Amino acid sequence: MLTALAVASLGVLLSSGITSNMEFRGTKPASLIGQNLVEKRLTGPQKMTDFVIVRSATLKTSDPIFQGYVESLSARIADLGPGVVQSVSSVYTTHDRTLVSKDGRGALLPVVMAGDQDTAMKNVASLHAVVVANA
Repeated sequence: MLTALAVASLGVLLSSGITSNMEFRGTKPASLIGQNLVEKRLTGPQKMTDFVIVRSATLKTSDPIFQGYVESLSARIADLGPGVVQSVSSVYTTHDRTLVSKDGRGALLPVVMAGDQDTAMKNVASLHAVVVANA
C-alpha cells in the first residue's frame, strides 16, 4: 500500500516535468549520426540477421543425426545463393556453444541476409520457405 501511494504521488509531482516532445540540436539524433559513422568508416552497412531454431524432442545436438540434419539444412539455406543469403552458421561451423540450448536439444542458426534491409526483407520469405520445406 505504501509503495502504491509513493508511486502515485511521484506521478503527480513529475507530471509537469515529463514531456513526449522530441527535440534534436541538429537534423539527426547523435546516436544515428554515430551509427552512420561506424557503418561508413568501420563496418559497412549493417545486415539483417534472421535466426532459424532447430529443436528435437529426443535428440541432442551431439547426436550425429541431429548434426546431419542441421548441416543439411544449412547447406540448403546457403544454396539460396549470395543474392539472398550472405552466410549461415551453426555450432558445428563456429564451435560457439552459445548457439546450443541449455538442455542440448536445440540449436540456433544465424542467417545473415544479403543486401540492404529492403532487399533482405523481400528475400526472407525464401529463407522461410526452405526451412518449412525441410521441417
